[in-house]
Amino acid sequence: MVVAQKRIQQNKDVLRRPITIHKQQAWFMYWWHYAPDIESYLWHYSKLAWQVKLTGPLPGNKRLVQGLPVDIVWDSGEWLVSETFYRIHATGPTISKAVASFRRILPQYLDGLTKREKDLGPQTQEQLAYLREMIEDIQA
Repeated sequence: MVVAQKRIQQNKDVLRRPITIHKQQAWFMYWWHYAPDIESYLWHYSKLAWQVKLTGPLPGNKRLVQGLPVDIVWDSGEWLVSETFYRIHATGPTISKAVASFRRILPQYLDGLTKREKDLGPQTQEQLAYLREMIEDIQA
């Protein structure tokens, strides 16, 4: 900073560092100026992804006890919601529909595993225990 101030006082040019732009920033700037809609943006960014924790009620008088970590990814023209540990999936044309589909599938999957509990292998037993930790019945 001191060198730049001295050069300014001497009426000389101030040498500055060149600006560097990451590839992702360049794509975003391109989209911001030229993309007519979100589909064009999604074409340039083939993988959009978020990691979130789902909470709240589920169908069938059940609810998530704590935040369930899921990945939400744009893939092959649809949104994919995937549980991060055991990879339970649901898809939809929008994020909200994919999450709603995931919320419908999760209690059904838990009920299906519970019905076949005696025949499950060790890894599936762990998955069932994990789902029982994450999901509880709501008392009416």
